[in-house]
Amino acid sequence: MLASFVVDRFADYLPYYRLEERINRLGLKIPRSTIARWMIKLSQAVLPLVERMRSLAKASDVICVDETPVKLLKPDFPQATTAYLWTLVGDQQHPYNVYYFTEDRSRAGPEQFLNDYSGVLVSDAYVCYESLQSEWAERMAWACCHAHARRTFEEVHHLGATRQTTQALCYFQLLFDIEDQGRRLTTDERLAMRQKESRPVLQQFKTWMDEQLPTMRPKHVLRKPIEYMRKRWASFERFLESGAIPLENN
Repeated sequence: MLASFVVDRFADYLPYYRLEERINRLGLKIPRSTIARWMIKLSQAVLPLVERMRSLAKASDVICVDETPVKLLKPDFPQATTAYLWTLVGDQQHPYNVYYFTEDRSRAGPEQFLNDYSGVLVSDAYVCYESLQSEWAERMAWACCHAHARRTFEEVHHLGATRQTTQALCYFQLLFDIEDQGRRLTTDERLAMRQKESRPVLQQFKTWMDEQLPTMRPKHVLRKPIEYMRKRWASFERFLESGAIPLENN
């Protein structure tokens, strides 16, 4: 019964009042407040397992991290506030998806749950990841997500497609097509493929961006996406160092 409630609430997103109504149709009277208390006790019971999964995930040579906003209801507060759920995904040897909750998007969250991690961090260019990697450079390398970079070009492209935006997206498409071809390869085979096929494409992309910037006005809409990548180019090249580092963290 408890497992069924967990699936209904957290996999199928049924609110507790709907669970209460469904139970009522069976002739049972279980208040939603009781169901909520059961879920709290259950979460406390499985916490050791959650912590074990977190420690195993952080034993990965490569981890992916991203955060998403969630609405938080506080007692005696009239409006919902924005909190954050951080997802950490382990590598193939440690295939665990684990989560961390914080009431804001400050650096304090990832600083706490990544403070014992050594390896490669794959993320977008959110400033807190960048600053942490700068401080922990001896034990943590940073690989920027190409899907997030592509999105910055797509946003400009959707505002008004140009030859420049089309060209940039073509470079991304080539990189992602190569990755699709290598999904079933071993890490060593994928690394060899990237050195042969991805590296020339990435270098052409970098040369193209270097050539575009001098021709652009200071407020040109493409300047920001290009500088987003150029300023962090070493991190965008990181996936070429290992077949285990994903091109993106989607």
